[in-house]
Amino acid sequence: MLTTFMRSVSADPAIPVPWMVFQFVVSLVLVVLLVASLVSIVRTKNQPPARIILWVLIIFLLPFIGPIFWFIGRRKAPESIHSLPS
Repeated sequence: MLTTFMRSVSADPAIPVPWMVFQFVVSLVLVVLLVASLVSIVRTKNQPPARIILWVLIIFLLPFIGPIFWFIGRRKAPESIHSLPS
C-alpha cells in the first residue's frame, strides 16, 4: 500500500521508490548533520570569530565531510574543577 502511494506521489514514474526513499534519508541525515554542527559551533566558547566563520564555510562547502571533520577535530574545553579532593 505504501509503495502504491509513493508511486502515485512521484513526479516521475521512471524513478524507483527505493531510490526516492534513499534520497530522502540521505537528505535528512545531511540536514541533521548541518544543523547539529552549526549549533555546536555556535555553542563553542573561547573561539575567535575568524575560526568560527572558517568552520561555518567549511561545513557549507563540504556538506558531509565538513560536519564530520568538526565533530572529530574540534577541541574539547577542559572540564572545570568544581570541588577539590580533601
